Amino acid sequence: MVEEGAWAEGVTSALSKLGVHVLDGSILPLAAMGPAHSLVNAATGGGVLAAIGSAAGGHRTAMEGQLAAAGASLAERQQLRAFLLQVKKLTLVTYH
Repeated sequence: MVEEGAWAEGVTSALSKLGVHVLDGSILPLAAMGPAHSLVNAATGGGVLAAIGSAAGGHRTAMEGQLAAAGASLAERQQLRAFLLQVKKLTLVTYH
């Protein structure tokens, strides 16, 4: 399971086809889950990969083949790939 993230709709669809459930925070806030919140991965590249690995029984290899076999469209596969490969900008903070 992964937190809902600011990604394209195709990413959610592709994750669903891989067996990853996306937690909708407007329905069930993470804070309201109590100890179960530790089972939810963050909506980051690492968190999404961890959720995919968990859904696949610990195997993250051949994800593209799994997506194609699950019926994910080319657009869904590209959107998931783009999310996973995006580079986050780092903000430098200077202290005086």
